[in-house]
Amino acid sequence: MQIHRSAAIAALVLTAAALPAVAAAGDSVPSDRVSSHSHDLVAVQSADVPRSQAWGSARVKALPNGKLQVTVEAGGLAPGVHHMAHLHGFVDRVDGGCPGPARDTSGDGLISVAEGAVDYGPVLVHLTTAGPTQAPVTFTDYPLADADGTISYQRTFPATVDHHRMAGRVQVVVHGIDLDGDGTVGAGPETSIPALCGGVAD
Repeated sequence: MQIHRSAAIAALVLTAAALPAVAAAGDSVPSDRVSSHSHDLVAVQSADVPRSQAWGSARVKALPNGKLQVTVEAGGLAPGVHHMAHLHGFVDRVDGGCPGPARDTSGDGLISVAEGAVDYGPVLVHLTTAGPTQAPVTFTDYPLADADGTISYQRTFPATVDHHRMAGRVQVVVHGIDLDGDGTVGAGPETSIPALCGGVAD
């Protein structure tokens, strides 16, 4: 298990190295029209939840042409399945964040998508590989994890007036955990449960 995880981490590092250089989280923005925010993605669920301890990184970059570029590198996810991924946040404030163990208000040992949304907010952008970025979207347009459970995602979204402001406010959330160990992420909680989270407040 340790060898497999180490190999996956090494693969992620090599993939990330091939991408354009990014600014570290908290760095000053290079101009009033560009901002780049990089974040670690951390497991949302307790280590007691089987197959839940994924890892990764994300970059959200507002470009000078008004477009928004999002990059996600993640490993340890359920392999061979699509994973919902979004930019979450609050349009009226910056103080969103990722949920901690106390957010499991139901006491079932899991942080549901609704429990987590108290911290990271509603969906602002669907991180699809193609097609619409606002609901309704097609599930198979979300990133597909490879056989090792890794995702390497990058998409540049069309310009909107909100993108510069959004880049410094959002949380990146990747969903989907194979809770029952059957090799799939079935309908219901397995599909929507938050697996990874990271963003400006963390």
